[in-house]
Amino acid sequence: MSSEKLDSTAGGKKRDPDFINAEIALKRAARKARQRAQQAGQRAGRKARDNPEASAMSDYANMFESIRGLASSLHAINKKAVREYTPVVEAILSSPIPDTRHIECTLDGLLDFCSYEPALRLYKKLCRYYFHINPTATVQYVEAYRELWDSDQEAKP
Repeated sequence: MSSEKLDSTAGGKKRDPDFINAEIALKRAARKARQRAQQAGQRAGRKARDNPEASAMSDYANMFESIRGLASSLHAINKKAVREYTPVVEAILSSPIPDTRHIECTLDGLLDFCSYEPALRLYKKLCRYYFHINPTATVQYVEAYRELWDSDQEAKP
């Protein structure tokens, strides 16, 4: 995705270049993590074909190491997202004039990382702020969170 596409919104307003760069960096990091996971799966498949006598324990160990690597990459991406979004959220909260498009773009981006508790806290903080500006839209963001991240067990009273 090019920065030309990202630097203007539908209304023609310019977006913050730092926000655009952070968004691009996070998407690149996620793409690299997916590529590494795919490569690890391909390597494990080749090993199994090359050595049919490999024990099941060895396969489980390889799979466990692949999953551990994926989890580590995911955790690093989540931490980076929180580092990038924290100043953005703080700037929005301290701004004297709310920019609803910027708030909504930030909420859209943060939603992808709400499985990570610090990102969820930022999301909730921004939703609480946005509720006083646009309650209807905020309810939609809360519903989007619930649809994406809440399990069926948690949704039941």
